[in-house]
Amino acid sequence: ATATTCSHWTEQMDTDRILDENQLRDADLTHAYRRHVQGGFVRSGASLFMWISCWVAYQVGIIRFDNFIGASFPVLLLILYNPPTLWVLKRIRNRELFRYFSFLIHLLEIIGYTAIIHFLGGIEAIYMLPVYAALIIYIGVVAPRRLPFIIAGFCILCFNLMVILEHYGLLRSYKLHPGFELPWPNQVMIMLVNISLLFVIAFIASYTASTLKKNRNRLHRQNEELRLALQKASESDRLKSEFLANMSHELRTPLNAVIGFSELLSYHYPDRLDKEQNDYVQSIHVSGKHLLAIINNLLDLSKVEAGRIRMEPTEVPLRTLLKESLAMFSEKTLSRRIRLSADLAECPETIRADELRLRQIVYNLLSNAVKFTPDGGAVALSARRLVRIHGEWFTQTGQAISVPIHGGQEPAEGTVMQHIAVADTGIGLKKEDQERIFRPFVQADGSTSRRYEGTGLGLALTKRFAELHGGYVGVESEGENRGCTFHCLIPA
Repeated sequence: ATATTCSHWTEQMDTDRILDENQLRDADLTHAYRRHVQGGFVRSGASLFMWISCWVAYQVGIIRFDNFIGASFPVLLLILYNPPTLWVLKRIRNRELFRYFSFLIHLLEIIGYTAIIHFLGGIEAIYMLPVYAALIIYIGVVAPRRLPFIIAGFCILCFNLMVILEHYGLLRSYKLHPGFELPWPNQVMIMLVNISLLFVIAFIASYTASTLKKNRNRLHRQNEELRLALQKASESDRLKSEFLANMSHELRTPLNAVIGFSELLSYHYPDRLDKEQNDYVQSIHVSGKHLLAIINNLLDLSKVEAGRIRMEPTEVPLRTLLKESLAMFSEKTLSRRIRLSADLAECPETIRADELRLRQIVYNLLSNAVKFTPDGGAVALSARRLVRIHGEWFTQTGQAISVPIHGGQEPAEGTVMQHIAVADTGIGLKKEDQERIFRPFVQADGSTSRRYEGTGLGLALTKRFAELHGGYVGVESEGENRGCTFHCLIPA
């Protein structure tokens, strides 16, 4: 039974291999046939152009009637032999037979071009030799490397045979100037030059085609390597996001217990703890909440990158939300003598947005401003509706406002957006840092000895949340120690 199974499996593999080879063969032949169809159209078009040129030359007296009639027959041949040869070629399934028949098509084409040269004066029509060169170059680009040399050899054979037969009177001459006879040594020299010229063209065409093929294969390999690298990077990014989401969830459960118990000890049993113990409990509580905020940011970032954030737009009381957000920092700014102000005169009462994400945007911008503003500084919050006119932003009162947008497509003309800005008198930003700070885990001061704590996630999340709303985030600063103004635009 095992032997029978193995035999059946082997037969199945052989059958699959044969089917794959047949499919590859059919694909190669189909591709080659399409090239011949293209060549047929080019051949017919070129022949028709040559016939029209002959007709014009006959009308103006450059060639005689017998030249024109004689050239018309090979032109007709070059046009009419395409349909039957292509019909036969399409039905050939044997690769070798297909190759030989393709070669026959090229030979008929060369004979046709040589006949045209013969009827237009023979050796006098050497200006027609570029037709051979064009054929060799075309075949060199699309065919195997040795074929251009074979075609060049047959072109040389046909041309030289025509010249020799005309010279010895075995082939009627259609000279444009019967009284002029080019000396035989000169004709031999022309044939020798033609031999050198066509073989050089064949070499150039073959070498160029070989180089193009190598570059094409190299480019294909590089594209495949890039595709695999991108696939691996996407998979790694997905696994990282899943890991962050899972670990954040696992860490939050015990951390909430630590925060809860420290809060319980601090507020409900203060009399049972001495001053030093109360300080320890407060430190545990503050550090736990700080760590929880970091974990929440990591969780949000992983959800955004994994595409698992669901936006739930509702009618949000914007003015109330901004006032509440500002009030959250009143105690902290009071202790550091930082002046908080708000300009909400042009702020609408409500806006349609995801309230939770909008609150996080405002909180992150205010938190960032307060953190980087020195004691005695100022932080200002403003909100107004803007409209895009002629590439600039204008308020409802017609005042023009500069709003930098980092990344993303410029808003369309007539777009109406809700503008939220947070300005501070803090440490400012270098020009090269004004786009970099919106990347995850990036801070303007990334050194180990930096003065300001943080993970570099707040602004990155702010940018992502604004983009999920269909909006933008940007920053402007005149330089270090000159303060910053962060701008957020979301659809109104």
